[in-house]
This record gives sequence, C-alpha cells and structure tokens, in this order.
Amino acid sequence: MKKLIIILLLTTSIAALAAEKGVDITVNLTPLGSFHVKSSKLKGKLIQKGKGFIGKEFYVKIKTMKTGIDLRDDHMKKRLSPKKHPKIIVTGVKASGGKGVGRISIKGIKKPFKFTYKVAGKIMKANFKLNLEHFKIKDLSYMGVGAKKIVDVKANIPIK
Repeated sequence: MKKLIIILLLTTSIAALAAEKGVDITVNLTPLGSFHVKSSKLKGKLIQKGKGFIGKEFYVKIKTMKTGIDLRDDHMKKRLSPKKHPKIIVTGVKASGGKGVGRISIKGIKKPFKFTYKVAGKIMKANFKLNLEHFKIKDLSYMGVGAKKIVDVKANIPIK
C-alpha cells in the first residue's frame, strides 16, 4: 500500500511539472461570472540574457484552446478566425526586473503589450490584460450573457 501511495504521489508530481507551461485566459462575464480558456500547447522558449529574458516567438494554436464547454469552444473559435489565422503569436519579448514588453498577433492584428512576471524555476509566469476590441473580436454575448472586452492572460513560459 505504501508503494502505491508513493507511486501515485510521484506520478501526480511529474504530471504537475509537465503541465506547467501553457496559457490560461480569464474571461469575465456580464452581468456576472467568468470562465477560463486554457491551452497547455504553448510553443517557444525564453532565453535568459544576464538578468533579463528575450523571446523571439511564441504561439498557441487556436484549435488547442478549450473552455470546458464544446458549444462555447465553437463560438470562441469562430470569432478568432482559425482558418485564416490559426495561431495567436507573440514576438519580440524583452523582460527584466519583473516587467516586460512584446507584440501579440490575433486574427492577423498586431499590437504591443506590457506584462509583469515572476520566475519559478525554469518557468516565467507572465500576466497581462488584453482588450478584445483591439483585435476586432465581436459578438461576445449569448442569451443575455456577454464577455467583457478586457481579458486577463496568464502564460507559463519555459526558460531555456
């Protein structure tokens, strides 16, 4: 029995470490509530340069993003144009001292953004906000419940 418990603990710990990289977007709803859009399929790595970090390109394929509800996934993917623009791409990342900048491309529309971060082992935990209107993402309501235009993004990015 002890061996089984140890094996379960090790398996759970290894799975937790492997699942660290990815993206978690919090979408707040009006009049109330929220949901998360998640993908563990973040591609790209940061390189440490002195006390700072740089990243050439990161991306998440839209088809890997899930909300937990198939109908909501379908609605989200239609609004993100996965056929024309199958990825959300971040380029030109530069970070130092807990703050950073980069450029994000959604639906082919590129915008600069700022983020804050903390480093935990070989993972940078970045946080930033995006305004969906800047990327022409429209029709964000269904049966009287709508998504607010500002979303909170958390990205766990591997450091090389």
